[in-house]
Amino acid sequence: MPLSYEATKLLIGYLDVHPRFQLALNCPSLRTTEKLIPLKIDRLDLTGPSCISVNGHDIELQKLKPHLLQLTISSPRGKDIMRFKCSMDLESAMKQLISLLFSNRRDLSVNCLHVCPNLLTPTVKFQVRNLNLAKSCYDIRELDSNIDQNSPPLDVLGIHCHPRNFRNWEHPTVRNAKKLIFHYPYYDAAFSNIYQGAHRHIHLSLTDNAKGVWHVLNGVINEWRRNWREIGDVFSFYIKTEFFIQLMKKFDSILSRVGGERIDLWTMVVPLNDAIQIQIRFEGVIHYDGIDEDADYLLHLPHVYMRAEGYIVLRVVPVDE
Repeated sequence: MPLSYEATKLLIGYLDVHPRFQLALNCPSLRTTEKLIPLKIDRLDLTGPSCISVNGHDIELQKLKPHLLQLTISSPRGKDIMRFKCSMDLESAMKQLISLLFSNRRDLSVNCLHVCPNLLTPTVKFQVRNLNLAKSCYDIRELDSNIDQNSPPLDVLGIHCHPRNFRNWEHPTVRNAKKLIFHYPYYDAAFSNIYQGAHRHIHLSLTDNAKGVWHVLNGVINEWRRNWREIGDVFSFYIKTEFFIQLMKKFDSILSRVGGERIDLWTMVVPLNDAIQIQIRFEGVIHYDGIDEDADYLLHLPHVYMRAEGYIVLRVVPVDE
């Protein structure tokens, strides 16, 4: 006895993501029904050009001869391989595959989405919590037709292109994101665009930042002293250096200029007004034998080399904190 329409919808709703994709690819008669049922995905990578990833499992396209396209779907059950004739190039085929799997869905919710807009069609729409833009994405407007307008503000927006190239900082998707993470290997003067942002939490993920740390700290302090910030605002950036003590001494030159003070080796404060201040603190791992909480004396020694890896975190806190 065949299942009723309502029973079929109920059954599909209990299936994991990958069996549902198998239905979409192999059962055209069920494809429309499957897309009517809400689909929730934790992690989705649509950056291509030959592979996408769904919850850590890959869907890969490969061109074979003559004019054959191989589709490999990896799932917790193993790998499923399909081959079919196709004359289009790999990027066009991937774009069509993404459209087949994700377009015209009534409710598509993604927790973490890493995406290249060039691979999407306007009929692919997401509700997204955390959005990572591919390196090739310079303008958030490229995703205007793909992000559901009913989505709440992003928890996190990750940007990977050069800061000079990114456009439309005032776009609502960028401006309203709760946390902005900028992934770029080197410090650049164009980061001043980020200091001026209204985001409650901004993070710079600089992988080679030895020369830029002082400039970043100085720029953020200058901007926050000029413009009102709220208690709880955070600016953080990754740091990895063999010259931690020398860097802390350099920070002291900023403190003397802005009326700040050092609390200990790890913590400094800069007043903003009578009620609030910027707390600057290193949070991470120090590699130095015998280090302890009372390590301020190291700042007064002439030659101390100390490796450190972690984060410099600036927070707006009450003066009495």
